[in-house]
Amino acid sequence: MRKRTLTAFASCLAVTGALLLAPGAVTTPATASEGPALVDGGFESGGWGPQTQHNHAAIVSPGADGTGSAARIGLTYADATAKTPIGGNLPVRGTGVDRGMVNKTVTGIKPNTQYEFSIALKGSGIRWGIFDTENSPYYRGLARGDGGGEYAAGITTPNAGADWKTYTTTITTGPRTTELNAFCFVGGNVAPAYCDDFQVKEVAAATTPKSAPPSWDAPPLGENGFPVTIPAVQSFAAGSGTWSAPLQKFVVDTASADRITDEVDLGAASLRELGVTDDATLSIATESADANSVFVRLGDVELPASAPATARELSSEAYRIDTTKKGITITAGGEAGVLYALNTLGQALQSTKAATGKASLPIGTAVNWTDMRFRALQVDSGRRHYSMAWLKNQIKDLAWTNMNTMVVRVKDGQGLRVESEVFPELVDHLPDGGSWTKAEVRDLVAFARQYHVTVIPEFDMPAHATLDAQVFTEPGYMLAGEAYNYARADVRKRLADVAVEMGDLFDSPYVHIGADEFMALDQQTSLRDWIRKETGDDAATTRDSYAWFLNYVNTALKDAGHKAMVWNDQLNGRNKVVPLDKDITVIFWAQIYGSLDANDLLAEGRQVIGSSSDLYHDLWPTMGTADQTSGSSRNGSVINRPLPEYAWEHYATPYVFSGGWGAPYSARPELRGNVGGQFFPIWDDAHGWAPEHVLTQTLMPRLRLFAQTVWNSPQQVGSFAEFDPFLRFLGHSPFFGEDPVTKIPRTPDWSIEVSADPGFGTTVRPGTAATWRIDISAGDLAVDDASVEVDLADVLDNVSAEKATVSTGKLARAGSLLTWSGDLAADGKVTITVTARVTGPFKATPGNPSWNGRLQLSVEGTAPRSDLTSCENCTGEALILRRPGA
Repeated sequence: MRKRTLTAFASCLAVTGALLLAPGAVTTPATASEGPALVDGGFESGGWGPQTQHNHAAIVSPGADGTGSAARIGLTYADATAKTPIGGNLPVRGTGVDRGMVNKTVTGIKPNTQYEFSIALKGSGIRWGIFDTENSPYYRGLARGDGGGEYAAGITTPNAGADWKTYTTTITTGPRTTELNAFCFVGGNVAPAYCDDFQVKEVAAATTPKSAPPSWDAPPLGENGFPVTIPAVQSFAAGSGTWSAPLQKFVVDTASADRITDEVDLGAASLRELGVTDDATLSIATESADANSVFVRLGDVELPASAPATARELSSEAYRIDTTKKGITITAGGEAGVLYALNTLGQALQSTKAATGKASLPIGTAVNWTDMRFRALQVDSGRRHYSMAWLKNQIKDLAWTNMNTMVVRVKDGQGLRVESEVFPELVDHLPDGGSWTKAEVRDLVAFARQYHVTVIPEFDMPAHATLDAQVFTEPGYMLAGEAYNYARADVRKRLADVAVEMGDLFDSPYVHIGADEFMALDQQTSLRDWIRKETGDDAATTRDSYAWFLNYVNTALKDAGHKAMVWNDQLNGRNKVVPLDKDITVIFWAQIYGSLDANDLLAEGRQVIGSSSDLYHDLWPTMGTADQTSGSSRNGSVINRPLPEYAWEHYATPYVFSGGWGAPYSARPELRGNVGGQFFPIWDDAHGWAPEHVLTQTLMPRLRLFAQTVWNSPQQVGSFAEFDPFLRFLGHSPFFGEDPVTKIPRTPDWSIEVSADPGFGTTVRPGTAATWRIDISAGDLAVDDASVEVDLADVLDNVSAEKATVSTGKLARAGSLLTWSGDLAADGKVTITVTARVTGPFKATPGNPSWNGRLQLSVEGTAPRSDLTSCENCTGEALILRRPGA
């Protein structure tokens, strides 16, 4: 069992995947008492090593002192005229792809301590520094180094970048800091450049140490009386008392087993990993009256009358958790609801165990549901390669907080991130870059499906294609060096074909086709002339041509079983001849470039999803200090965006949309049924910073707050400062950074069968010999701590000279009670035999004037971790005793 918390930063290096980490590499971080540890700062080993992350980089010779090695960042070319780098396939010279980065993780770092960082550099356009992921509360990172602004192009070393120079800076760590990340990357498109001799040394204790926010030793309950979970439950009706029995079994309802056993397995495995069960097992039965069990079934989850209509449409994700002294029952509307319910249960038990030392729940009924169809993480993988290991870890984290979608950008203007038969020319095969094979994508999609996460691909078209314009140089194929000429039938068919290819490959109901930032659209008279001919309407404009093209791709997608998503910024209402298809979903990132506002789009009756520019988690290191002291009025800079207090206050519901340069605003109440959810947006850059483990650290707290918001349930605390201890405590999902366990052991089953000789129902008289046989049998798993009691009270007064034997083990006798206790091997069997000679009372009584009687055993079996599937003839069956002559 491992607890995945936010503080386990250094250990994430080996398991969460850096950009290109040596296979099988294991990081052993130094402790603070050993001082700062920066491995192979001069690259003398000739290899990267596990504490170095890199993108579009290589180790070269000589180093800064004329000997040894250094790191080259960016790509190299055969000569000054070549556009395609050595060992690569794409003409990327002078583009954003022509960048690279190296990052070295420094362990053994102390909080509230000043360190000096030095690095040797050569070249132009270099950003360099050392980064502290949480330099001050809450989650405000700070880099010290070149001092440039958010997206600065970087410095140039002496002699126009031809000479080496050593640069030095200092950084004072935050109150929780245990590691730092030293980096160099090319910030402008002038690669390559070089870096060498990374060095970090401790200087002194901080002159003005910062304090970490106060926390609690044990998580308190939420305002509704239920443990705080992420997301919080919609309602909790408290009863009286607490359930606190050891959780030993998960019982799947027989009627639902074919549909939900996989989800119960996966959720129960997470609870076992959290350590909140007593090595629980799984079984299938029609009911469970065991206080040590969770009974899981499908069924109707009654929602309050106030719940939106969309919540009822999403009933498969709703669930109810009923807790009584007799155990816990989960009722879910569908398979996803089962997994979410078990995640909620796991988080709740995790909290109560920390508070009391024992996993427990308040008696009562928790009901949870959402009205948001899309609760998504958006990954900008179009600009750089992300490892499958990192994506899978994020999928586990998404499901852990009831999020259900991951959007992966497969193409921006930097090449294609996935293998393609339609556009093989664009697939990234650059040195130290990367793309995914179709087999890798199918594996990712299958993995995500286990967690009820849908992976939606985004292939941006027709614009965001500056690199494409360097690949496809045929006159008329591209427009303005930035977009495909969709007036050509062959071009637009190819774009539709690749959209379908991506939809089929990702097996996704939606394909995001971008459609943003065609900045020269209105100047393309050829598109205007084409659409006027196509429609026969001389009033048609380039905006009508755009709507026509998007509808065309949407139709191709629908014919293949998919639908289209597009960005909002080019939808300005000036397409008066060709309306945009109503079933195209709009992803609203900002009211910008003259676009319609979110309420206008919602009023059209279409589904609109937010992906707010105010929340962009933009992967550049922040060199400025403004974020360190700002309050809730500032959304933050680059990788600090969004500052959690800002998101808490300004994006408290999923109905909020970005006003672009203006303030955010909410959808009107009467239109909120068309709000489909929200995407949390990561925006990247081709240089590849931040490394995956750094992004994991900066992303997690923001994504936890977002998960609470997009589920749309009431917050259980009053501020982000109060919310923060919970997200730190709950940490990452179980199995984050490692291969998940997806099944738990089955509950052993066993049975008892009682027989008699002569058989039950036979009439016996004095002098008859009678034998009872109790066969105890295990299934294909061993049964531990079994106990069988045989009550002879209704036999002893009618027999003499009784004898009891057992085939294995010993029988205990206490008055009329025989007890066998022991373990049963898999497929094992134990037989108890009782023999006696009938005597009979033969004494008339008011209740039995005929002097007749019954010889009857009563048998009971128990095994705390096993299911007694049948106890045949254990009660009610008897021999009929009659007096002589009767």
